[in-house]
Amino acid sequence: MTEVKWDKNAVRVVLEKAEGGMRQRSFNNVSQNVSPEQLQRFGQLIALLTGEKLRTVVETTTTQLN
Repeated sequence: MTEVKWDKNAVRVVLEKAEGGMRQRSFNNVSQNVSPEQLQRFGQLIALLTGEKLRTVVETTTTQLN
């Protein structure tokens, strides 16, 4: 039996809505090994497109061995 490894990565962008409250947007299977500056620029782009204020950007990677 061969062991299979796969990685799933995602970027979560947290935005502040104009009328108050927060909104989270997730983007799955984006490029791996991005710099913090690239993540921040990506979050700023999403904020610009939505008209909301950027709060945080977080990248997560999940590794699974089968």
